[in-house]
Amino acid sequence: MTGPTIFAPNLDTLEVQQLKLFAKKYANGNNYRDIYSEVPEGENATARESAAMMARYASHKWRAIEHRLNGEVDLAMGYESMCDWYYQQIPEAYRSW
Repeated sequence: MTGPTIFAPNLDTLEVQQLKLFAKKYANGNNYRDIYSEVPEGENATARESAAMMARYASHKWRAIEHRLNGEVDLAMGYESMCDWYYQQIPEAYRSW
């Protein structure tokens, strides 16, 4: 599948505050055109859902970071496993990292 042009950051390199802002901005898949341009015809729903999955990933990622900083490793690992799951839900052509 040929995908869109992607303008999203590598979420694994962002700091907590940046992750929070990203999660808030794209929470419902809104603003997905900020992330994806030249979306193939008929794939707007895929782009919107992919943006929402990236937002969920970002939300869980910042929580995992905060739990690790607080020494709550088990909780952090739970959030990290959810990050892995969200990442797998994003079609490969729509992944930015």
